[in-house]
Amino acid sequence: MTDVTNEVRAEWARNALEYFASLSRDNPEDREDSVGDLLCNLMHYAKEEGIDFESELANGRALYEDEVAFEEQLD
Repeated sequence: MTDVTNEVRAEWARNALEYFASLSRDNPEDREDSVGDLLCNLMHYAKEEGIDFESELANGRALYEDEVAFEEQLD
């Protein structure tokens, strides 16, 4: 997937967040708190599955920084 851009990644996240909001909110268009709600639910999921959420959050942050840096090098 070398042709995947950060814009595409953001679109994937937008789609996932919209789907999550459609399941969990009375008004799916109100996405103000949806990111925090999704993160909270991912913490519940990680706890149930024995996944170290903080470690995965750090991994995700590092991957994000790598992807941003990579695209900046292309500009």
